[in-house]
Amino acid sequence: MFRENEGFFSLDNRGGFVKRFMRVGHIPPQDGGTRRSARFSTLSVIAFFCLHILRSTFCLAQIPASREAIKLGPVELSGAMDAYYSWNANRPADGINGLHNFDVYNFSPRLNMAELGLSMDPSPFGFELDAGYGDIYKIIDSGEPDSPLRNVLQAFVSYKAKSLHNLQIDAGKFQTSAGVESAETISGWNYSRSLLFVYAQPNYHIGLRSNLEVNRHIELGLQLVNGWNRFLDGNGMKTVAVTSAIKYDHWTLYQDYYYGPERVGAQFYPRGLYDTTLIATLFHNLKADINFDTGYQRKSAQTDTWHGVAGSLEWAPYKHLAFSPRYEWFHDVEGYTTGTPQRVEEVTLTGDYIIAKGFVSRFECRRDMSDEAVFQRSARQAPANQQTTFLVSLIVNFGSLGR
Repeated sequence: MFRENEGFFSLDNRGGFVKRFMRVGHIPPQDGGTRRSARFSTLSVIAFFCLHILRSTFCLAQIPASREAIKLGPVELSGAMDAYYSWNANRPADGINGLHNFDVYNFSPRLNMAELGLSMDPSPFGFELDAGYGDIYKIIDSGEPDSPLRNVLQAFVSYKAKSLHNLQIDAGKFQTSAGVESAETISGWNYSRSLLFVYAQPNYHIGLRSNLEVNRHIELGLQLVNGWNRFLDGNGMKTVAVTSAIKYDHWTLYQDYYYGPERVGAQFYPRGLYDTTLIATLFHNLKADINFDTGYQRKSAQTDTWHGVAGSLEWAPYKHLAFSPRYEWFHDVEGYTTGTPQRVEEVTLTGDYIIAKGFVSRFECRRDMSDEAVFQRSARQAPANQQTTFLVSLIVNFGSLGR
């Protein structure tokens, strides 16, 4: 099912490759398979996490009422689980939601992810290890199915020199700095990931990254990694990333630039990506973010390009309720990332309801529109240039995964 599309990993030509590093908590966590065997496995994992959270409600010595991480000395144990059911109005014969990522399957309950994380803040040494099971891990590592870190989302050690402007150096596997979304669903405002998340940005890197606090408002970073979504480099050359952040009380601006050789067929050619994200608090219960990407992949005879912009809001009128609309536009000029030259727009409306601390139900409606007929329909119907999907999900979490 999964195939390589000239270096970008996609799901049946429509699922895409993946990414993320969470930058802002949306709804705070503290307030916060079609076959019989797949259903049984999904329901079993859901039941395990639900019982764990309910049990912790009456065992405050283990997990505080704020759903904080379990303390094991200086080490924190966190966990998250999310499952969903999706319905596609096109009723695609292959059961796949076109141009989506993670929420790709419809007409059956799916275990998206069940993850546990161990972390220790660097003082001066620390680490983070996040691993689990579910559809997310199969999709993220679909291009490297034999990777020894297949079910590991992040695994890195850290060193922090507080006397050197809090210089921090991480070494290992970590989610990308590009974009605003994370692989962990709880860290985002919407359940489905944006087109930029899927088709414009990498998912993870393996290598070194650093971050330096120049002053209270400016941070700079430098990364040296094995390209995009690669455990092994394969070309003897590294991808370099320069990152920056400008932080103020009510807004933060992030900028990242990645450059390095990536495989195109049997050869390696330069790939570049400029990513910028603005996150702002407009009112006490209203937040906004805007993400812009432009990238390119050189080839022997031409240069393929892609660019797009996404904007979303989170409005929380009540303590346990939030609504998050999103609009985005993406242009895959030569068809390098999606497999088809096209302009795509999508509109999403997501509703969050916090059932109890650690339990979040999420409902979503999404409309995708392309200037090409790329969305599958039933077996006897030709592809369409639009699709509408509906989704309901349950997210259970404790601790700080997705931070």
